Amino acid sequence: MSPLDAVDAYLLGEQHRSPVDRPHRYLTTSAIAESGHLRIDEAGLRATLDDVSYRFVDHTAELQLELEAPSRAAVFEDAVLAIAELLVGDTTPAAPSRSREVVVAAGDDPALLAAWLDELLFVAETECVVPQRVESIDVVRDGIRAVVSFAEAKPVHSVKGATYHDLRLAQDGETWRGRVVLDV
Repeated sequence: MSPLDAVDAYLLGEQHRSPVDRPHRYLTTSAIAESGHLRIDEAGLRATLDDVSYRFVDHTAELQLELEAPSRAAVFEDAVLAIAELLVGDTTPAAPSRSREVVVAAGDDPALLAAWLDELLFVAETECVVPQRVESIDVVRDGIRAVVSFAEAKPVHSVKGATYHDLRLAQDGETWRGRVVLDV
């Protein structure tokens, strides 16, 4: 394997998944070397780029949602209200037009919160509805079964989903606290 092939393998390998870690991911190392911007160390295992006119910079397009409620189930009920507000902003959708069962499962409480939000967002996006309120909810150790009222309304804001970054849901004394970062 030539040093340039080794650099290609390194730059495009499994250990470098994000564009930030893969500069010039659409160009081969040979093409970059021919441009004079690539330097390879003596072992042929490390490359640096000189005088490039662009770079990737991390950018966050996220919104953190913090929930606080007297019970575990109330956290999930409040999450419905928060998502409704986020999706429609200041507009008021029509009265709830239909109810739908929402069922999710996860291995722990934080993952259950993320799964709950992701399912609500999926239903909103695919059915052009906005969640309004929880009619009934049964929260067990590893899942939720609820009936949620939805209003016919096209969400005015786009939310891609819940992330696992800084995801939390736990009891703190008499209060349940949840935190989830939403990708918007």
